[in-house]
Amino acid sequence: MGQYAKRRIGLVKEMQKWASAGMDGYIGPQTIIAWQKKLGTPIDGTVSSPSAMVKKLQKWCNQK
Repeated sequence: MGQYAKRRIGLVKEMQKWASAGMDGYIGPQTIIAWQKKLGTPIDGTVSSPSAMVKKLQKWCNQK
């Protein structure tokens, strides 16, 4: 596994920890549900188009 992939997995795990999701490094329905709960957006386990979760996550990131 390359260095870039390791960093990506590390970032996903940190985001899973932030949302109290299982820290497996994969972005699946359980991770999406945890992020949706944490961000207070509709909870359906999917990333819609457009996505309220992505918009709120981007806004949160921009404030950091």
